[in-house]
Formats: sequence, C-alpha cells, structure tokens
Amino acid sequence: HILNIVFVTFSIVFGSILNFYSLYYYDKFLHFMSGLIFCEFSYILYNYIIIKHYSKVIPILCLLFINAMNMTIAVFWEFYEYACLLFLNNDAIHHYSSGVFDSMQDMLVCNLGGMIVSIFIYMDYKTKYKSKR
Repeated sequence: HILNIVFVTFSIVFGSILNFYSLYYYDKFLHFMSGLIFCEFSYILYNYIIIKHYSKVIPILCLLFINAMNMTIAVFWEFYEYACLLFLNNDAIHHYSSGVFDSMQDMLVCNLGGMIVSIFIYMDYKTKYKSKR
C-alpha cells in the first residue's frame, strides 16, 4: 500500500505537476517501479487464488503468473499512451522522435523490476521448501 502511494506521488505530483518527466530517465525509473509494484500485487492476487481454491502452491506457476500480469499491464499502458497519441495528439511515447524505442525501453525496465521481485519470491519459496523437508 505504501509503495502504491509513493508511486502515485512520484508519477502524478512530481512527474506531471512539477514536470519531472523532462528529467533524463525519470520515465524509466517510474516504469521500473511499476514493475516492482505490479509483480507484488500479482503475487498477492496469486496467493489469494491459490489459498482459496487449491492446497498446493506451485512456485514456477506463481512466477509465470506474476510476470505475465506485470507485462500485460505494461503493454496495456503503452497501448494507452499510443491511443493518447492517436486521439489526443499527446506524444507521451515520443513516437515522432524515437519510434517504438521508448515503448520498448519502458516495457523492458518494467520487466526488469518484475524479475527482481521474482528472484525474491523464488528465494522465499526455496527457503520454505527446505524447511519442510
């Protein structure tokens, strides 16, 4: 919950109102943070679904699920930015200056954030299974 508030503060207050998006790599920092946050959210959702309907947790399925959710959200965000370009003439994705380069970088750093969370989740599963043996 706290990470969500911090993320929204950085993206809306600092990014839009105080024009931090003009800073070099500020946008990439936010996409990286969104990867962390959405993977954590997906992990909570996965555990809720598994605990409610199944008794056995499958670590590889968990990692696939959280990263698929993370990248789906990242792609839909880039679709939203592209729609803003088409319908509102707002070039948030820098299409005219970089083509798809900005969108690809955004999704890559979001994926990097998700991979970092995945490593911690995998290490947590590994320690839980070692203690049950």
